[in-house]
Amino acid sequence: MLEIGPIWDENGMGSPISIAVWSIVFLTIITIVFFALRLMRARTNRNWQDAAMELGLNFTPRQLFWLPYEMSGTLDGGYYCRVHTWTERTSYAGESDSQTMTGFEVRFLESLEMGLSLSPSLGIKWLDSLMGVDDTEVGGDPDFDKQFKINCTDELKLQRFLTAERKEMLKRAFTFNFEMNDVGISSDSADVTRDKETIVHVVMELKKLAMDLTSDGGEQAPDIFATPPISESSKSIFD
Repeated sequence: MLEIGPIWDENGMGSPISIAVWSIVFLTIITIVFFALRLMRARTNRNWQDAAMELGLNFTPRQLFWLPYEMSGTLDGGYYCRVHTWTERTSYAGESDSQTMTGFEVRFLESLEMGLSLSPSLGIKWLDSLMGVDDTEVGGDPDFDKQFKINCTDELKLQRFLTAERKEMLKRAFTFNFEMNDVGISSDSADVTRDKETIVHVVMELKKLAMDLTSDGGEQAPDIFATPPISESSKSIFD
């Protein structure tokens, strides 16, 4: 039986057989990894293409490993939608890290025009207040005020918009990466969403939420002061 020693001996030299065998092993591993990544990208491209076709969005398959995925277009009813991936880089205590994200965005038919920025409240309210962090409390629902950090330029319009029904819709849609502004709503996932079913589900739930927040059924011009009923479409986008 042929015994394979280390590539380099104690003198920094290696036998031709050891070098050849270990080179073949390394090349085999690299080849397997390459084809595994290529297969995964091909499957992801196919799933994204199928999701885009079902949603009526535009998608161009990405063949190069480092290119992000993206689909965009207009959903039924006129709601603009975008699904895309990107790499988020962070640095802490001298250590850097990166995380690939998938973002889902659905825009309203018309701007809310109140300078709104609504996102999860990840800090301690009273501490944020001491540090001068802007946060508008709408009142009437302490749980809602605790869950969300809100900024706006028209508080009267905000008070009229955030009815009890809309607050409940937003509370049900709550995730740590959920955001809402004048233009629309969005949610991020800390990974590449590769399967068709998840993409379609999240997009359709965001669309339903956008419709319920801005109109009565989405068949007419949006009325941001309407009071829509709570329905199945207001459940969490990740149910």
